[in-house]
Amino acid sequence: MSRKIQSTLFLVLLTITTLACGLENIQVVESPNLEMTITAQALVLQQQNGQAPAAAPGVVNPPVANATNPPPANNVDPAVAGPVTVTVSAETNCRIGPGVIYSSVYSLPVGQVAEVVGKNTITNYWIIKIPGSNSTCWLWGKYATVSGNTAALVEVATLTPLPPTATKIPPTATAVPPSVTTQPQVTAPNPPTITTSSVICDPQGGGNTKYTINVNWADNSNNETIFNIYPIPTNSLYATQANVTSINFVQILPTGTTLTVKVTAGNGAGESVASTTTFVCQ
Repeated sequence: MSRKIQSTLFLVLLTITTLACGLENIQVVESPNLEMTITAQALVLQQQNGQAPAAAPGVVNPPVANATNPPPANNVDPAVAGPVTVTVSAETNCRIGPGVIYSSVYSLPVGQVAEVVGKNTITNYWIIKIPGSNSTCWLWGKYATVSGNTAALVEVATLTPLPPTATKIPPTATAVPPSVTTQPQVTAPNPPTITTSSVICDPQGGGNTKYTINVNWADNSNNETIFNIYPIPTNSLYATQANVTSINFVQILPTGTTLTVKVTAGNGAGESVASTTTFVCQ
């Protein structure tokens, strides 16, 4: 082999060797993943601001549970009940208790509206407010028409005597007879005395006259709870509270009718004898 060829081969080998050594120092640099970099930066920022990490691209977060209380059930608010009222188809006595054994304290006329404040279903009585006062009385329900929510009314129980309570006495003890307490006996009040009375006659046509009555009386007792006023021959009954000694009322009667008015005093023991006066419109 000639010297020139040997020199050429030597140069080629030297070049290849040099290139091989240079390849060891070459670093392969990958292109940055821009999407991953942005996602990582967003995570860091959200964690610094106290926010929940956002989902990675392509990932769907589950819905966040509602932290508030579940909506309440559809309960219907009860309607605000208005007053319960009563009217009667026939004038009805209103008493201090549920039955005819109790004195009448008021007579509810036809057309008068009264407020109902209680009931006693067993006896068919309604407890009403006497119109124009805060007093109450028991109205028989036979002729009554009640309007309103009666279910909201208080069921008023009638008083019944309680059975005696047995007391066991120790064998060594000596039974002591109970002391007898004498209750004062309640008596009917003294009768009132009518002092003055008057009538105004107003012809109504058709043979009728309006009697406008005024009656005054003296209170002769100190234990009455009511005064009852009976216009006869009508079926009406009027009443006043204790210590009230006058009344005004109207009756429409056939002309020439003699109207007798009786006034009695009453309490839990009964009624007194009546004091009487009469009127006639010709």
